Amino acid sequence: MSKPAALVVSLLLVSLPLASQDKPAGQEQPVRERVRVGAIRISVTAQTSAGKAIRGLTAADLALKVDGQPVPIDSLSSAATEAASPAPSPADAPVVGQPPAQPAPAPARPTYEPSQLAVLIDEDGTSTFDRRDVYRELEKYLGDGASADRSVMIARFNGPKVEVLSAWTADVQSSRGALKVLASKPRMQKIASPYEPAAFGRGAESNSIQKEVLVARDQLFGAILIMLAAFPSAPARRTLLLVSGGTALLSPEDFAASLGSANFAGAEPQRGRPQFPDLMREIELARTGFEVWTNTQRRDWHSRLADVMAKAQENNVALTSVAAEAFDRGTNPTSATNTAPGASPKWAARPMPGVGIPGSSGLSPRLAVGQTMTTMAIQTGGEAILQPGQTAQRLSGQQAAEPYVLTFRDPYADDHKHHRIEILAIRPEVILRYRRGYRTPTDEEETLDAVMARLVGPRPQSNPLSVTARITRSDSSTAPLRLHLEFEPPQERGIEADETRPISLLFANVDDAGGRSEPAKWDGDARRVGTGKTFAADVDLKTPIRTYRWSIALRDVPTGLVSYVVVEARP
Repeated sequence: MSKPAALVVSLLLVSLPLASQDKPAGQEQPVRERVRVGAIRISVTAQTSAGKAIRGLTAADLALKVDGQPVPIDSLSSAATEAASPAPSPADAPVVGQPPAQPAPAPARPTYEPSQLAVLIDEDGTSTFDRRDVYRELEKYLGDGASADRSVMIARFNGPKVEVLSAWTADVQSSRGALKVLASKPRMQKIASPYEPAAFGRGAESNSIQKEVLVARDQLFGAILIMLAAFPSAPARRTLLLVSGGTALLSPEDFAASLGSANFAGAEPQRGRPQFPDLMREIELARTGFEVWTNTQRRDWHSRLADVMAKAQENNVALTSVAAEAFDRGTNPTSATNTAPGASPKWAARPMPGVGIPGSSGLSPRLAVGQTMTTMAIQTGGEAILQPGQTAQRLSGQQAAEPYVLTFRDPYADDHKHHRIEILAIRPEVILRYRRGYRTPTDEEETLDAVMARLVGPRPQSNPLSVTARITRSDSSTAPLRLHLEFEPPQERGIEADETRPISLLFANVDDAGGRSEPAKWDGDARRVGTGKTFAADVDLKTPIRTYRWSIALRDVPTGLVSYVVVEARP
């Protein structure tokens, strides 16, 4: 038996947040490299200014521009379609001497576009009681039965580690059960609320808070990115619901203003860069591929936010945020007389919008948080829910809004660049919600996203190459771990007799504390094992010996087939 050559791959470990999930139950199709046809699909909702759904729109009612240039709309279809086979209505009673009457067709039953809802709970930046209020609202929304074809995933993160409490499922009781677990076993808030300025202090205390907020930003944006990669590939109306107090969403400039400070860590403009950069330009310059999953060079708040919005547009995911901070509960002593209507007397009321603290800009941080959440919503077709007690009502309103699917031919097919979208309504009083840009990722980028999403998700259900993998200790002092892979490619004429076979690997790991490695890539040859159908490859890893969860993608170059495997390595 010929032994595969061992290659050395160095992984840089970075302590970042991780959140992800695998696809919902159901058999996955084998993954191959594919030729793209250049069709772009945009989810669109249409409402009046009063929030009433607008029905019956056609492509003639809209105008589409891509990068400012008019582009023809191929189709605009309502996501509510007629059922394929409605049951017939009973036929009339037969009349003597006449042929029997045919049963009348039953009224068409509307079936709605499948929806996928991922819920991400920011436990670092929200208080226990405020999260509990939102959990109740989410339970109410999930139990309304409005969408029979809705898959839900629920995850939380606290520090660098993200935990999936409920994988993708259409079982409402499973999702509501995960929310009950969250409510019954709360975690403590780590970052002080920006609505309680007394907690921030001044001097050394303030400097400590600034460092904590910078870490919280990295963790929040990193968790959102992996949640965006975790959505199943099947066409659906996708929404990522972020429940957060908003501390990490405050821009450095807004945070400094709310504290009455001349500066805040990260607020200083970089050399040659404006302090308030152009948002659309930032999205166009957002990182892609391996860069978006690395943190070797810290990026400022505006760039990190642009990365998140660009990824949401790329994956056609609407970002909906809930500002989980109740007006009628808090500890701010300067707001003792600022009591919201109906507030509980045992809690000091938090400042209402527009009310600041002495020495500050006079504006409440709530305004800045709302601005960030609204910006994310506008750019991705989502919504900003700034009053947590209205969460169920607002989500139900989104569900009731008339959903449309707009398709057009990409005028820049496969250039893999970001492009702006503008959809104009010719009919009056039509308010449209849609993602404001798109980008077609490469096959390798989609595979990389799937690798990162599986780091904390369940094991894949499909393995077309029958890949097996194991991590063992090696004898090398510089590469203490070894990855051994075996697989069986399909037999194809002309290549089944080859002794070597080109393959490509993408892989990453996460440790028990939630710190993840940057993804690594290896291209090389696997060798046939003996005279059988199995091929094998070995990769030596310069990774410290500890417990890891490894996510690996193996692509067989001759066939283009891709298999994903997840391995638990425990020394």
